Amino acid sequence: MIYRFDIATQKTEVLNTDFVKHINNDHVLSFDGKMLGLSSSSGDPKFGSMIYTVPVGGGIPKQITPIGPSYLHGWSPDGGKG
Repeated sequence: MIYRFDIATQKTEVLNTDFVKHINNDHVLSFDGKMLGLSSSSGDPKFGSMIYTVPVGGGIPKQITPIGPSYLHGWSPDGGKG
């Protein structure tokens, strides 16, 4: 799970990431602030961690990597690959 912290209310809430539940320590905000990149266990030991994107407010994740293991370490400034 990943949490959002509201500075104004000093409260935390779980961000809805739907079926992506085993998020590891690799998560990155896109440069435009609209998307969050996540690395999460796929649940299949053969593939290990996979990379997903989800809207910053939460929602249905989109799987980015076709096979794993894959770990997210950054996001290109232009939103492209690499």
